[in-house]
Amino acid sequence: MTSDLLRQPASGEDVLEVASEIAPFEFAPHNCFACGTLNTGGLGLTMHVEPGRSWIETTLDRRFEGWEGMAHGGILCTILDEVMAWALVGADDWGVTARMSVDFRKPVPIGRPI
Repeated sequence: MTSDLLRQPASGEDVLEVASEIAPFEFAPHNCFACGTLNTGGLGLTMHVEPGRSWIETTLDRRFEGWEGMAHGGILCTILDEVMAWALVGADDWGVTARMSVDFRKPVPIGRPI
């Protein structure tokens, strides 16, 4: 993370607010594919953060489809990666993914809340 990303937003500037029981903080608009507000082609995830955990609620549209009617596995891994990183934020820490292995149990349908 860059210090510019964690800076105090200017008056009237959009920010991503993170619901948290730890010291509240805001992010300046950024281009992250998963949670950035500036990336018009991204997922636009709204992260929910509490101490030691995070989650999202979203509905994936057809642009994220893999096989017919199913979310693409790479998109699901992207969501998982983002949620894992934000769980660290809930513990007042930061980190990045060094390795990830996923065993999918069943398809995630497109167009339904997850």
